[in-house]
Amino acid sequence: MEGQGKSLKVLGFSQNQRADFLQILMRFGVGDYDWKEFASRMKHKSYEEITEYGKLFLSHIAEDITDSPTFTDGVPKEGLRIQDVLVRIALLNLISEKVKFASENPGLDLFSADILIRYPRLKGTNFWKTEHDLVLLQAVLKHGYARWHDIIKDKDLKIEKVICQELNIPVADVSVQVQSDSRKLYGPNITNVESSTSFNKSKQSDLCGSSDRGKQTQSHRKSVTWDQNKQIHRAHIEFIKKRLRLLETGLTAECQNERFSDLRANEEENKLFKDKFEMYHYLYDFDADRLQLVYLFNEMWQTVEGSQAGFEETATEEQQRKAIRNLGQIQSISADIKELLRCETQERENFQ
Repeated sequence: MEGQGKSLKVLGFSQNQRADFLQILMRFGVGDYDWKEFASRMKHKSYEEITEYGKLFLSHIAEDITDSPTFTDGVPKEGLRIQDVLVRIALLNLISEKVKFASENPGLDLFSADILIRYPRLKGTNFWKTEHDLVLLQAVLKHGYARWHDIIKDKDLKIEKVICQELNIPVADVSVQVQSDSRKLYGPNITNVESSTSFNKSKQSDLCGSSDRGKQTQSHRKSVTWDQNKQIHRAHIEFIKKRLRLLETGLTAECQNERFSDLRANEEENKLFKDKFEMYHYLYDFDADRLQLVYLFNEMWQTVEGSQAGFEETATEEQQRKAIRNLGQIQSISADIKELLRCETQERENFQ
């Protein structure tokens, strides 16, 4: 680190550059840890500088979440919401893995049968089908998370028309958008200029005595059309956001299924407690919450144990990816443990 306050630099990254790095990460995640999305968008930094700072950033968010304003090496957290970052990284990893799965297994459903039973809307609707969900996931990886306008207007994706069919609304008039952009660029007088041009091209006698009324009518018509187009565009964005949230729910449920399946598979070989009777030995009663607490501790221990290799200097990309994904799982388990302890504390206080 060098400097202090707003002039502080971390590995040569200024405050604005650190903010840019975080923004890119929240849009694209960490990808395959090749930092290509960062290199193409941070042209003022070399690939080596981005890679070095990226590794430092990942080591920071892997630390225990505390109330300290700095990380263990003294670098300020600057209000970083670590849990949100971990969730976004994990989510974008799930999206990337799902797109990869679909490309390697063409013709297969995006989700397993049990997920489709739990969330039947993932089967598709009247016009929006599974192939459009895949296009949407690909668009998120291409344009970045929450870049709704860019996703909808991408002509290569061809989903705007499908959205209009699904919502039973017309396609937005592009010409009105261009006219609106012209008014923003050149000022409000652009309407008068356009009207004057139309006036010169038409017969003078037809417009005499009615030019003012004609301009007012034309301006009102354009205003109404522009308002309609804004509403259509807003409806498009709302549809895309809701659809992606549904896909996120399916991806998360699928990940949880895989996690619990892995835990069940490992129970016979590698676990702290071999069976319920051994667990009961550590309890002074048969309270269900305390039994669940032991289960959660067992799960957290195995998750942490499986993540250690990902944070070593010799870790492979796959090990790093697994470690980052496990961080989100550990956060979830910690939240469950805290809730159990909170409930037990509350019950004890009520009893007293």
